[in-house]
Formats: sequence, structure tokens, C-alpha cells
Amino acid sequence: MSRHSKTQGGASRKPAPQKTGPRSNVPGWVWMFTGIVTGLFIAFLMKLAPNAVDVRELTEATDASTHTEDRPRAVFDFYTLLPESEVMVPETSPTPPPASRPATATNPAKPGIYLLQAGSFRSLGDADRLRAQLTLEGLDVKTQKVTIRGNETWYRVQVGPFQDTERLNQARKTLIALNINPLPLQLK
Repeated sequence: MSRHSKTQGGASRKPAPQKTGPRSNVPGWVWMFTGIVTGLFIAFLMKLAPNAVDVRELTEATDASTHTEDRPRAVFDFYTLLPESEVMVPETSPTPPPASRPATATNPAKPGIYLLQAGSFRSLGDADRLRAQLTLEGLDVKTQKVTIRGNETWYRVQVGPFQDTERLNQARKTLIALNINPLPLQLK
């Protein structure tokens, strides 16, 4: 007795065709490109507003700050900023008033000490390069290290000091000839 023969009689079943919906004629790379462009656009919008804060977080933070009695002490920088204060000197000397009456010597002009700031750099190497260039031109140059806001270090390249405006203007012309726009300062 044979069990089942390889060939059976009767109708054979065909596999059922897969049901697919209407296919789009858009290639897959177009969808990928659209997704990438959309992602970049969203990233660009988020980059435009990096400091956006949720309103709920903001109200919670203000509520918490109003309830605390320990307020941070104020930090004053003027103790360090005032000794570093410098006064801007105008480019031209003031014109004397019309001589309607004879000039009196009651208020003679006090001579001041002037500097020309040729540049301010974050790196000491840049400041030294400019200082060397100006020294070769015959100018009296010094580099001043200044710390601003407690953590930023700047190196100021200053020419001078000058007691009279004639030498100041001569040094200013030398700097302008070197394509350096100097900042005139009067020390107190």
C-alpha cells in the first residue's frame, strides 16, 4: 500500500495573489531627500531659538525664587574697573574761544599724561608681535595685561606716555601710517 503518491489527482491550488494598494510612482530616494530636508529645517528652527524656555518652568522658577529668603549677594566690579578707567581724548584739540577780552591765567591748562592704545589682544603672542613692530619704528611701547570680569585676560599694546600733545600727535601719525587706528587715552 502506498500512502500518498507524488502526483495527486484533482485541482491544484495556486498561491493567493498579494493584495497591494495603489502604488505611488514616486521613487524612494525622493522620500529620503524630503525627510532629510525636513529634519534640517527643524534643526535650523531650533537653532534660531536656543534660549526658548518652557512657560511652566519659568513660572516655577519665579515662584521658587520669591519664596527663598537667602538672596545672593550682589557682586560689584567697580573696585577693579575704576583703577583701570581711562578717559577718551578727542582727535582734535579744542578751539580757543574768541578773544573778546584778554585771557587771564586764572585757570591754566594742567598738563596730562597721554597714551595711545595701538591694540588689544587675547593672546600674548599677538601683542608681542605688534609691540616688536612698533619698537622697530622707534616708539616707546609697553604691553599691559588686564583681566576683565574676573576671567578674560587681554593684552593691551600702548604707546607712550606723552606729556605734550605734539609728541602725541607725531606718534599718532606714525601709527596711522602703519595702518593702525590708535585709541588716545588720558591717564588720571
